[in-house]
Amino acid sequence: MAAPVFGSGYMEVSPPGAPNPANLVETISKLDPAFVTAYNSAKYLIPGGPEGDNAFIEAIALIATRYKTGSGVYNPTLSSISPTTGVHGTAVTPMTATGTNFDSSASVTFNGVPVTVLSVTATTITFNVAAGLTPIAGTYPVVVKNAAGTTPSAAVNFTAT
Repeated sequence: MAAPVFGSGYMEVSPPGAPNPANLVETISKLDPAFVTAYNSAKYLIPGGPEGDNAFIEAIALIATRYKTGSGVYNPTLSSISPTTGVHGTAVTPMTATGTNFDSSASVTFNGVPVTVLSVTATTITFNVAAGLTPIAGTYPVVVKNAAGTTPSAAVNFTAT
């Protein structure tokens, strides 16, 4: 038996039910302009004719609506840190950041300085803050950034007394 040829009957997949073209147009219209440009330039590469396989395109469009433009990762959101206060000049170990959309390689900065991350889940990051990072009393911002992302979370402040 010969190897299947891309686009032949051996490789075609028929979805259970035809996609609704109105849903596809509605979904694509909600996407950001960068995705629409990329979609329009690549849709002819998808097998199934000049407009491609609508079920496949609709699935990609639905997934893309949940992702950040250009990086393919969610934007992290930081909702709280614990503890929120400490004595200046002393280490804070461990410290916990809570939020959403943290990827497994997310990083944390404390007052703009990268800190050692101990563990990461989708909603929690545990990290250490060295004593030298809080030399004086004041407010120090904590920010989370996903490995492949370009947009960090909003800052949550730690207060050193």
